[in-house]
Amino acid sequence: MKTNLFILFMLAFGTAKSQTVRIDLGYSHLYSLQLDRAIQTYNFSRPNLTEKQPFIQHGFISAVTVYFKRNENLKSGFSAKHTYFSSSVSNPNAAIKFNYHMFDLGYALNYRKPSSKLFGEVGVYAVVGSLTKQLNGEPFTSDGSPVHSWQFGGLINLNLGYLMTISERLKLAPFISANFSPYLSKGESESVINQTSGLVYESYTTFFRFEAGLSIHYDRVAK
Repeated sequence: MKTNLFILFMLAFGTAKSQTVRIDLGYSHLYSLQLDRAIQTYNFSRPNLTEKQPFIQHGFISAVTVYFKRNENLKSGFSAKHTYFSSSVSNPNAAIKFNYHMFDLGYALNYRKPSSKLFGEVGVYAVVGSLTKQLNGEPFTSDGSPVHSWQFGGLINLNLGYLMTISERLKLAPFISANFSPYLSKGESESVINQTSGLVYESYTTFFRFEAGLSIHYDRVAK
């Protein structure tokens, strides 16, 4: 709910102040060696599992970017993104699900020549990660409290897209993007996944996210 309200706020702000508003929807693939090792340890330490826990890797993205034109080829603005990943499996007497939310907030620089439909974008973001666990549809608890891990870090984003004109102000653009985070604090991720500490990875993690989707671009100022 808070995520939806934040994105709606960004959209309202962008509509009021910016020249272009961009909305992204799409698929995201997460790769983190440290998280994968935690899942592998979880499966290895439970040989009686009929179905192994899958990696936390498939997700859905939603994002809003508000741009302000700098010159004929260049525009820049603020971007907010929410990515949701999950990993779920059902075994006799136990259905386990991990929910992983990532929240990105940052600044993007977009380049496109007026004569071209291709555009490129680079962005720098702060990242907050939230990992939780469910058992049989209910929050998994330890010492009476739901287990929860927060992580904090940053990432660099590279984005490529192809604009298709729908009207003078409205455009659609399929896009692909690559995200790399050299640092994301570990938090209590290992404890949430495997109920252990210090066995799997360092005090921080790195990750890659590869994304593809469709974006809607609305120009408030007719070209």
